[in-house]
Amino acid sequence: MGQPTPTGPEPNLVPAVLIVTLGVAGVVVVTFRSGFQAGAYGVSGLMAVLALARAVLPERWLAGLVIRSVARDVLTLVTFAAGIALLAANTPNLG
Repeated sequence: MGQPTPTGPEPNLVPAVLIVTLGVAGVVVVTFRSGFQAGAYGVSGLMAVLALARAVLPERWLAGLVIRSVARDVLTLVTFAAGIALLAANTPNLG
């Protein structure tokens, strides 16, 4: 009984982590410069970009975003993006 043999290419966390890190850094800058509402729209946009990435990029590039099936992951991210955008639209700007 040795080590299990991998069946495919090694998953790579770098693309997913890079997308999320740059997106969060951008959202923080937007929030400090333009206010809470713009930051919330930025989070919503980031979620939409992650949904698009999950839909079109191979799973091995997005190891950190792969939770369930592609359809379920995309549906979850799009639902969160829409919900955050709806909250941002109905929230007064606190900045």
